[in-house]
Amino acid sequence: MIEIYLLLIPLCFLIYLASSFARKGFLKAVLHSLLLAISWPISLPLLVLKRLFKRSH
Repeated sequence: MIEIYLLLIPLCFLIYLASSFARKGFLKAVLHSLLLAISWPISLPLLVLKRLFKRSH
């Protein structure tokens, strides 16, 4: 299980960095992507719920 987690960290980082780079600027995008990549098991469901909540309002 830990191997899967370690493999997904860089993938999650790159995907989120690419999607947030244009909106936030380089430094903020890198820091936020690192934080998200390391804590993705907790932050991913929260991010999905946040986006669903934004769409409903």
